[in-house]
Amino acid sequence: MIKKLTEGRTLLFIAVAGSVILSLCHLFFSCHMYRDAANVYAYMARALAEGNYMEAFHDRIPHLTVLFSRVFTLAGVPPEKAVSAVSCLFYILTVPFVYLLVKEFLPEKLAGAGALLFAFAPKVIRFSCTSLIDSGKLLFFTAAVYFGYRLIKNHFRTREAFYFGIALGLLSLVRSEGIGSAASIAASIGIFYIIEAVRMKKVFALPALFTGLFMWIALAASRIVVLGLFCGKWVYDGRMNDAFANILGRPDAVPLDTTTEPCSWGHMLSQNLRGAYEPYMIFAVIGIIVIFWTLCWKKHPKPEFVRWNSFYWVFFALILVNMMIFKVSGWAAYRYFLLNIPLLMVFTLTGLYWVWLWIPRKLSQLPVILFAAAVLIAQAVNGIELSFDKKARREHITGLILKKEFAGMNPRVHFWGFAAIPWYYSGAARALPVESRLGNLETFADFDYAVCHKKDYSNMILEKRSDLQEVALPQESTVRLYRKK
Repeated sequence: MIKKLTEGRTLLFIAVAGSVILSLCHLFFSCHMYRDAANVYAYMARALAEGNYMEAFHDRIPHLTVLFSRVFTLAGVPPEKAVSAVSCLFYILTVPFVYLLVKEFLPEKLAGAGALLFAFAPKVIRFSCTSLIDSGKLLFFTAAVYFGYRLIKNHFRTREAFYFGIALGLLSLVRSEGIGSAASIAASIGIFYIIEAVRMKKVFALPALFTGLFMWIALAASRIVVLGLFCGKWVYDGRMNDAFANILGRPDAVPLDTTTEPCSWGHMLSQNLRGAYEPYMIFAVIGIIVIFWTLCWKKHPKPEFVRWNSFYWVFFALILVNMMIFKVSGWAAYRYFLLNIPLLMVFTLTGLYWVWLWIPRKLSQLPVILFAAAVLIAQAVNGIELSFDKKARREHITGLILKKEFAGMNPRVHFWGFAAIPWYYSGAARALPVESRLGNLETFADFDYAVCHKKDYSNMILEKRSDLQEVALPQESTVRLYRKK
């Protein structure tokens, strides 16, 4: 019984089943949304469902997750749930790719454990079971690394190159920085190609490489086509276009936003550690030490899989490149570094295995398995509990109150920060397009209503404006509502 439960494929099945259950719990019983989702992704999905393509596609926002959400809205799923469904699907699909990637370096049983660790990582659950787009990056990043390794291992066969190119293309579409991540993976594989060609004194199948390159470029270029057709801007990404225009000194360059302070290296490292999930990171460090220790003490008996693989350098290089991308951009939310979990999983599992060896052999395996199961369940509860946060329920109720207030009207509403969530649930139109700068709060007046969170300092300014009148809302509301006189 115990042997059957700890087999690699059984652990993979448990991991996939767990991710499905957690996803369904969020989709059927939660109304939680992050403000970025309400302000941008869920709103764009709603616009797409309504046929408002100018709002559904934005030159500064990646559209892949929003585009896929249309499949669910066509079936009658609300837009915010549709985006969540896509994110959850990406999360579920990442689990087997983590298993496949780890299985290339470690035994099948440990690969199954790696799938479990990923599926039940609280931070992965927290940002995957939601309307954000980070789970898509995790999926296509992990898939690209896996197919890239398979491409090298199988001496650049066309099939692996085809899948590799698709993974790179979808990674380029799912998040704006995905094009940089895809380029870093492609560069790593290219370096390995050159090394293999020199070592074996032969040029491998170039058609396979061209196949992968073609698929990547074709998928990435589709974003230019979509933005050109629906937004009238034939660019890959508006933010990147503005950055290059400023660097080149073009007269049509849009001034860059200089209000964002650059992240310090200390803050960047801290966010990397948080993204890697600290308990897993501890075991990853142990695993790295164990591997390098075996390199120095080669005569010491060790399992065959506890050894250094030259591809491990790719894992470290990709972590560094990802860190540099966000160092340059000035943003460093720790969810941007969740890809550290699958990239370091080989080392995490090696560290866990080393700790396992120190457990007395006389100790029955059953208590250890039950303890591990309890830890995983606790992690899952920690990851999903935000979906059932009482504050999220209050934000949803406030949105319904606003919807009732706006009944019979089609007001243009201006909102700030966390007020985006009640605004979204109100169903009202927005006064400013996505990614527009707010301007001067004391003078901006191009709206019908203004919604501000009760704890937002902006209320102090809105209260003093003579052209605004506050609308009384029920006590349970989380926002204050102001109407133009």
